[in-house]
Amino acid sequence: GAVLKSDGDYFTTFENAKVRALGKAQIVLKDGQQFVKFDPFSLKLDRGKVSNLKITNLFNGNRVLSEIVHSLLMNDPDFLLKNIYPGVELSLSKQITAIANQIVETTSFDEIFPLQ
Repeated sequence: GAVLKSDGDYFTTFENAKVRALGKAQIVLKDGQQFVKFDPFSLKLDRGKVSNLKITNLFNGNRVLSEIVHSLLMNDPDFLLKNIYPGVELSLSKQITAIANQIVETTSFDEIFPLQ
């Protein structure tokens, strides 16, 4: 069968969207001090209700093919959950983990959690 491939921009508004995140960390020794290092965060997205959807530049402006994709995304919520969200969740997980580790990489465990 034929394969259709296209790049485009996807804009949407989600109402009542939720993200569940689970982060675990380890204590690692560096230069005789303890530091926190986060394991990859586990994320799960609940998209809520799509209230606005706009896709531009799909299939070089082919109106018929663009409308088919738009209709699919608006009318089949399982399509997003099964095909798009796992990639989004993985990408967000990588970004959040990298940012979290960047924040704590130069601050020792004792500085983050001082004993009182």
